[in-house]
Amino acid sequence: AYRDWCRRSFLGPSTLQMIADLRKNLSRELSVLGYADPMSNGYQNRHDKHHALWQAAISAGLYPNVATRQRGDVNFSTMTNRKAKIHVSSVNAIKGQPLNAKCQIPRGEIEFVCFGEMVKGSHFFT
Repeated sequence: AYRDWCRRSFLGPSTLQMIADLRKNLSRELSVLGYADPMSNGYQNRHDKHHALWQAAISAGLYPNVATRQRGDVNFSTMTNRKAKIHVSSVNAIKGQPLNAKCQIPRGEIEFVCFGEMVKGSHFFT
């Protein structure tokens, strides 16, 4: 069941295990250095359920590699006002993935995507 879920989610079981091990090692090192245990539900984890805050922090860290679109848009618009699409080789471009279709989020909201690089082809791709 685990391997099937990984395959459906485009994830590798060995990669997930590596991430779990990395989390344990980082937690242990932080504890050795005198920081509070990151796995506890103490004060340091008070924002763990605030997804908008996490999204904002990740976007700020990856800025200017952030693109947006609104309901009904197919293309994303980068911070430099370039139009971009999801690259055909991305797992996000597979039919049925939300980023591969017209934006369906509620009116007035903005959909964000962070990217590592843009590739120029017949279109710009993220």
